[in-house]
Amino acid sequence: MMDREPMEFCADPLDQASKRELQQMEAVLADRRAALANREAPDEDDAGRYCLDCAETIDPKRVAAVDAVRCVACASVRERQAGRKWGKGGALHIVEEQEYGGR
Repeated sequence: MMDREPMEFCADPLDQASKRELQQMEAVLADRRAALANREAPDEDDAGRYCLDCAETIDPKRVAAVDAVRCVACASVRERQAGRKWGKGGALHIVEEQEYGGR
């Protein structure tokens, strides 16, 4: 028999699905928090901030707007490599290769 606390067991399949979905969302949020905690420190000096990938100076307006650590070109490359696609209205969608059978 499986060890389950009385509060965790749900007899109703919809309750089970809701609980599972909540657990998955909490796991994703925990991963996101960990990623933000391990964020790369910017490389900067009196002359400005430099891209972590190509070492070119990042436009100060970009730094002020999004606290960038990469130039536009390098950030775009990283987003493409991560499988991100911009949708209508500028919405960012993460495309998982599993869902679409690869590229």
